[in-house]
Amino acid sequence: MTAKKEVSNNEILEAMELFAKSVDRRFDELKGELSAEIKSVKGELSEFKSEMASALAYIHSELKLINRQLDQLEQRIIGDEDAAAKDILELRKRVDFLERQVKQLQVA
Repeated sequence: MTAKKEVSNNEILEAMELFAKSVDRRFDELKGELSAEIKSVKGELSEFKSEMASALAYIHSELKLINRQLDQLEQRIIGDEDAAAKDILELRKRVDFLERQVKQLQVA
């Protein structure tokens, strides 16, 4: 004959409380891990944003300088038109390149 052990309501309640505490501890651990990961990702995003802002500021300053140089070149095209035209084309290429970079960085 096998002896059947009856489980009391109190024993069931105690087991459920132990299980609930175990689940709560695990959720607290996961919450801590997720909070740390979120903080890390936020830091990385902030750093990336700062780098992109610096890159955009540099490109904008370069574009202003180039545009100023273009204006100066356009004003002194009295001399050698071929040389001036070449300078203008080179500067226009730089402007186009930098403008494409700005657009790419703004999309990111």
